[in-house]
Parts: sequence; structure tokens; C-alpha cells
Amino acid sequence: MMSPSAVSRNPHASMRAAYLVSILTLVLVSSPGMAEEGDRQDEGTRSPAGAIELPVIDVIATTPLPALGTPLDKVPANVQSLTAEDVEEQNHLDLSEMLFENIGSVNINAAQNNPFQNDLEYRGFLASPLVGSAIGLSLYMDGVRINEGFGDTVNWDLIPQSAISSVDLIPGSNPLFGLNTLGGAIALRTKSGFAYQGTEVEASGGSFGRWAVEAEHGGYHGGFELVSHLQRAR
Repeated sequence: MMSPSAVSRNPHASMRAAYLVSILTLVLVSSPGMAEEGDRQDEGTRSPAGAIELPVIDVIATTPLPALGTPLDKVPANVQSLTAEDVEEQNHLDLSEMLFENIGSVNINAAQNNPFQNDLEYRGFLASPLVGSAIGLSLYMDGVRINEGFGDTVNWDLIPQSAISSVDLIPGSNPLFGLNTLGGAIALRTKSGFAYQGTEVEASGGSFGRWAVEAEHGGYHGGFELVSHLQRAR
């Protein structure tokens, strides 16, 4: 057994112990910094090959004009429709009144005191014959826009009801319908001579000297068809 005096006489052992403690302290202090530096080097050299690649998504748009043969169940909107039978049975003054009586969210008012020139409002958007109105609805007949070229106004009295085969009101601001289609579009399809043959004349009248006359004739021969419509109102 070594006595305490022997330990004190060996200064080299004490110095070695102090050196070992100092080296261990430096290793423990510098190891976090070395780890962070290693992480930075790993991030700098990390390969982007491990990025997740999403599959290709194909978006196929639908053409919303019914005149082009697109099924209405493929239009992502609440499309409301009327048929030629609805027009003939109800016998309204003009198209605007017919839409008011049958289509939801439609309101009309005779701002010019003329029932043949109503302002039609659908969900806050206007289709009016009055120049300067803020038009927000488009009107198409057989795929052709019939809003007036100046002001995009709509003259309801120039649309013969006897010529209408179907009416579809398509809501939404679809850019395919052109300018000012903010609230929706009204798409009309006219009768064909293959589906409607014969001649029909209709006259109506009311108070304050109001009257209207409509006539239509349709037929076909071979591969040719003939359809004509006449409307006069006051």
C-alpha cells in the first residue's frame, strides 16, 4: 500500500491527470459545433433527387353552349331550362316575362313603362334594353351572341317566342360567353323545319291599346328545311 507521502512525491502523475481532464473538457465543448458544421455540409451536398414528384393532372374543360350539343349535366352549375311546350302553353308577352314566371332568382321591372322592354335581373345582374345600364348577362341564339353591339343591351321585343325551341339559363361568370358575362348567360335554340311543320298564327291584345301578332311557318323538302317567324307588338 502506497502512503500519501509517496503520491505527493510523484508530481508527474498529477500533471498527467490534469492534462486528461483538460482534453476531455475541450472535446465535450467542441463536439456540438462540429456536429452543426457536419449538418451544414450535409445540407449543402444533399441531392435533390429525393424530391416528391406529383403525377400529371389533365384538366378537360366543357363547352357550355347547348347549341353545340354539350349535355347540360356536364355543366358545373344549376342550369334551368324551358321547352317550346312551356312557351306555347303559357303565352307570355315576351321572353323576359316568361323567364320571370319560370326561372328562379329572376326579377323584372318595366322601368320605361313598357312591358315589352323590361329590365331583367338575375342574382343582381342585369339584362336591359336601356343604353347605359350595367349589363351583366349575355344572350345567345343558336350559339350566336345577340346582345346589341353598342352597350350590350338586350331587346326582348325582337325575339319571337314562336321561334324558341328551348331556353337554358346558365349561371356563373364563364369567360367563354364573352364580355360582361358576370352573372350568367341565356342560351336560346330555335325551331327547325324537320321538327316543326305547318303554319300557325297567333294574336293577342290588352288594355291601353296593347296588341301583338305572331306567325310561324316551317317545313322541309329532302335535306333542306325552311323556317320563318314574324312578330309585331305594340
